[in-house]
Amino acid sequence: MTTAKYEIEVVRKIHDNVGGEHLLVCEDRDGLGLVRIDGQKEFGGEIQIDPHMALELAKAIELCAKEILEKSDDH
Repeated sequence: MTTAKYEIEVVRKIHDNVGGEHLLVCEDRDGLGLVRIDGQKEFGGEIQIDPHMALELAKAIELCAKEILEKSDDH
């Protein structure tokens, strides 16, 4: 079996323009169809999760962040 020398990988990068930290979000490297979230050292490493769980995680993160921001806006 021939292995391609090059391949295209689509990676989304969430970058903090002030502190320089970043998160990477992409498909897993093993071709298992998982979502890989790589926080590097700054955010505690990497997790790989099922795409359905990733969608639920995204909703949970959004709801939690909104609740925190609403609380801070109240003060």
